[in-house]
Amino acid sequence: MRRHSNLTASLIGMAGVALALIAVEAAVRLSVKTRLITPRRVETVYTPDLCRHGPPYGYELIPNRRVRAVQTINGTMAFETEYTIDAQGWRVTPVESRAGRERFIALFGGSFVFGEGLADNETLPYHLGQAARGHMPYNYGCPGYGPQQTLLRLERESLRETIDEPVGVGIFVFIHEHIRYAVGTMRVCGMWGSEFPYYRLDGDRVTYRGSFREGRPLLSRLYPLVYRSVALQYFNLDWPLRMGKRHADRTAAIIAEIGARFSEQFPGSAFHVVIYPGMFEEGNPELLHGLESRGVSYIDYEHLLDEVKWPRTLPGGQPTTQAHQAVARRLAGDLSIAVEPGPAGVKAP
Repeated sequence: MRRHSNLTASLIGMAGVALALIAVEAAVRLSVKTRLITPRRVETVYTPDLCRHGPPYGYELIPNRRVRAVQTINGTMAFETEYTIDAQGWRVTPVESRAGRERFIALFGGSFVFGEGLADNETLPYHLGQAARGHMPYNYGCPGYGPQQTLLRLERESLRETIDEPVGVGIFVFIHEHIRYAVGTMRVCGMWGSEFPYYRLDGDRVTYRGSFREGRPLLSRLYPLVYRSVALQYFNLDWPLRMGKRHADRTAAIIAEIGARFSEQFPGSAFHVVIYPGMFEEGNPELLHGLESRGVSYIDYEHLLDEVKWPRTLPGGQPTTQAHQAVARRLAGDLSIAVEPGPAGVKAP
């Protein structure tokens, strides 16, 4: 009898929650329709297309292309610039001369590495090439990528085909969203990442399970349906709500495997994780613990730009070229690869 009463109470509670969610959704939709609230609408248009979609990475940059990128936020211009993609399908990083650049520095990551909103000579790899003139910079970033694309590419391809120098430095630039990308949260899979590579943590190692759609077919169908909710998008809600230890640990394991694969391809080369300034959130202490326990070197720049007075981000949240230059100068100094070794500070150019 008691079990029956508990079940009834549970069903009533679930029905109450469902009705409350429906009421919130209706209220938000009505507020949007009557313009009581205005959702933040970010639209980025690439001419011609920047990426082609499909397995195994979800999408990738289209080779041999000059792309005009225009972003608006609620109809107001956020940025307008151009990107150059080379024959290998990576963003061009210009240098005045390759002479004397006997080593390489390869940067991996998402839009912060790619340089979304910035010209070819304004990106983090570009400024690092300026600060470390003995190293040839390479940009292996793509907007929206998580760490899993870098790992899968290193598992399937050799970067020896795109890097001329025999030894150098590999850098994975971490931002807090990478944990959600690696996990494949509701927002990520509901918006753009259902075909992203899916890695699970089995014991101490990660194993590739195809795409999120292949490895989690039920969730991959459910998430896009649920994320059509105007209320969820307006309040920027996600599931899981919080990134915890197991999520951070999986991400750390993926990044550690990136380092291992990189070292296999480039023996004698160093690999580091760089925590980009202002990009440290929930779950990140566990991420650092996961990196430490796996012997991965990391450089924490979370507070590097806290005191600067110039703009750190573009309207859409991407770093400015001033921010990238400050990080590049400091990084080149910390790695002792600067033209004049030693930390270069965080002064605006």
